[in-house]
Amino acid sequence: MIDANVTLEGRDLTRSFGDGDTRSVVVHDVSLEFCAGEMSLLLGPSGSGKTTLLGMLSGLLQPDEGQVVVLGQDLWHMSERERELFRLHHCGFIFQGANLMPALTARDHLEMVLRWGERLPWSEVNRRVTDMLGLLGLSRKGHLLPEHLSGGEKQRVAIGRALIKQPRLFFADEPTSALDWEHGKHVVELLRETAHGGATVVMVTHDPRILNYADRIYRLEDGRLLGADAPTESAVLGAP
Repeated sequence: MIDANVTLEGRDLTRSFGDGDTRSVVVHDVSLEFCAGEMSLLLGPSGSGKTTLLGMLSGLLQPDEGQVVVLGQDLWHMSERERELFRLHHCGFIFQGANLMPALTARDHLEMVLRWGERLPWSEVNRRVTDMLGLLGLSRKGHLLPEHLSGGEKQRVAIGRALIKQPRLFFADEPTSALDWEHGKHVVELLRETAHGGATVVMVTHDPRILNYADRIYRLEDGRLLGADAPTESAVLGAP
């Protein structure tokens, strides 16, 4: 029987790349589930299939076989347009690259999400953007274009862009890879707080420093699920 808090479930997921003799199976028959209120990690070495699995779970990469059920809906039975709208309204994404638009300031990137994506009034947009820039240590950088930001600052803008719309599901692919540990730790703490506020957070990482912040850890190797660790005491009480 499925836990009532399960918001995302992958069932027997398989994905390969190439054809014929060049075909390589990257994810093999993986089943796993994620709950609201938890930050879960997909952990494994480079090439273990973590990012491919994240793509299938988030609706960005269609599986060869298997099913993804998210918020009670079969993700890959939706039309492409339906998936786009689902991601717009329910999902936040943080990628390894910041993917910022060069003509927009840091503030513009956050305002765009709320004003044109969520259709919020300007007063609410300004308040939430100012608060988010402060949380990310970018209060004095909001007016700058990406070319005038450091790599770590760009990544923090991208993280703020995902957090600010307060979606029910977050998908993060190595979100701290471009950050020093002081800022990386702060971002992980923000994501954990977001999860404990009721969201579902799924993060790909190979950084062992993040383990104590996770509520659940799925370990992958060579595209196969090795096992899952239950919530740790340090995650419940708060990692040092």
